[in-house]
Amino acid sequence: MSQIMKTFLGVFLIMFMAVTSSGVLSGFLTVVEAQNLHAQIINELEDSDFHSDVARQCFESAAEKNDVLSITFYMADNSTRTAASASEIPASSDIVKARVELKFNYSVAFFGIDQEHVLSGYAM
Repeated sequence: MSQIMKTFLGVFLIMFMAVTSSGVLSGFLTVVEAQNLHAQIINELEDSDFHSDVARQCFESAAEKNDVLSITFYMADNSTRTAASASEIPASSDIVKARVELKFNYSVAFFGIDQEHVLSGYAM
C-alpha cells in the first residue's frame, strides 16, 4: 500500500511541475518575442533615419503581434510629437531622435497572471 501512495505522489508532482513549467516558459517566450520586436523597431528606425514608411511598417509589425506601439519623436526645434498610430507620423526630415514604447500582455494562465508590460528605449 505504501508503494502505491509513493508512486501516485511522484506522478502527481511530475505532472504538477510539467504544467507549471510550461506556463512559466510560455510567459518567458512572450517577453523574449516582445524584446526582439522592440529591438528590431529601434534598429529599423535608426537605420532608416526615421523615414515615415519604415515607421509605418513598425506600427504594422506591432499590430500583427497584438502589441501597442507608441513613438515619441523629438524634433530639431526642441518640440516633441507622439505617434500612437501610423497616421500620426511626422515628416522625417526634422526628427533628431525617438522614444519607442512597446506595450505587450504577459500572461501565465496557471497562476492567473495577466499583466500589461512596457518596453521603452531610444532610437538616435
